[in-house]
Amino acid sequence: MVESIEFNPSAPEPGEVVTVTAFFENAGTTETEEGVDAVLYADGSEIGRYRSDNMQPINPTNSGTFESFDVEWTGDLGEHEFELKLDPYRNISQTRYDNDVQKKILSIVPTYNATFEISTDPLRVDPGESAVSKPTVRSTGRLAGTWSLEIDSTNLPEGWSWSVDSNSITGVEIAVGESWNPEITIIAPSTALGSDSAIFNFRAIS
Repeated sequence: MVESIEFNPSAPEPGEVVTVTAFFENAGTTETEEGVDAVLYADGSEIGRYRSDNMQPINPTNSGTFESFDVEWTGDLGEHEFELKLDPYRNISQTRYDNDVQKKILSIVPTYNATFEISTDPLRVDPGESAVSKPTVRSTGRLAGTWSLEIDSTNLPEGWSWSVDSNSITGVEIAVGESWNPEITIIAPSTALGSDSAIFNFRAIS
């Protein structure tokens, strides 16, 4: 047996009703002796089952047809694993059973979402000098979004400062899967100590 799983819509919002369609066919060379049982699971729990009539083979005559059934399902944010099992009770004589199971992941992501990608290596600034930090803001939502960067510098050591072009961190559109690198100049005073640690908190606001 050969099977597949399709979702409509393919990129749902949290709580949106998804139609899960399971397809399968007889990939053997002879008609099945009886109907074929199909069981569909979502995250390990059964959400639907179906029994076909006797199925004609696809090969070698290509006279067979797909069987399919639909199940409506809703889910929360995250990745969800769907599994289609055919002939779970081994009622059908087959030469192979490894293609009786199909798995597929459906990811549900927020409509608008952004994540930061920041190097684990600290940015080093010599006393009396400045350096530019370029954090990466990546759009990981379902749709492109317009983002602004909020910077919290309350944890800076005494005498340290920073500057940024406010227009460059406001109303920036980021396409799905693309990234944006705002530039923040960090300035260390000439009296800065080697033990100083400047900590910034960034927040992306849509």
